[in-house]
Amino acid sequence: MGIRNVLTTLALAVIVACGGGVDPEVGNFAVATAIEPSTAHSGDSIVITVTETNVSSQPQEVWPTACLPTFQVFDSGGRLVGGGNSGLCFEPTKSITLNPGERYVVRRNWRGDVTRGSDTARIFLAPGGYSVIGDVCCGFGVAVSNTAAGFRVLP
Repeated sequence: MGIRNVLTTLALAVIVACGGGVDPEVGNFAVATAIEPSTAHSGDSIVITVTETNVSSQPQEVWPTACLPTFQVFDSGGRLVGGGNSGLCFEPTKSITLNPGERYVVRRNWRGDVTRGSDTARIFLAPGGYSVIGDVCCGFGVAVSNTAAGFRVLP
């Protein structure tokens, strides 16, 4: 199998893992990110929690994956520092229905590090204040709001 076939197969697998169906309409979900503890040293054990809430008046079918959540980190000036993701994931998806007001909550451990662009090397955050915006991709549509969590890295 040539490299082109391998890459095509890999791309299709990612689409299937994050697709699962047609996204709900724009504005059906509100996203909120929380970090515990909100102050830590890079390398400490930190938990990021991302909550997706159905803010529509109708039940919504969604297709979350086991590879979530992803997040982006911004410095105090609002500049993107980097992101965190679970890497390539081929976990099967399973559709769930969220009724109006119902929440889908995902947690992940974090060590205060990010990746930049296509570089897969993990970089620890320098001391300072940051905002972290989480996302539960694949099957939730575009959020009506996305509340960031404040985070401070200690020297």
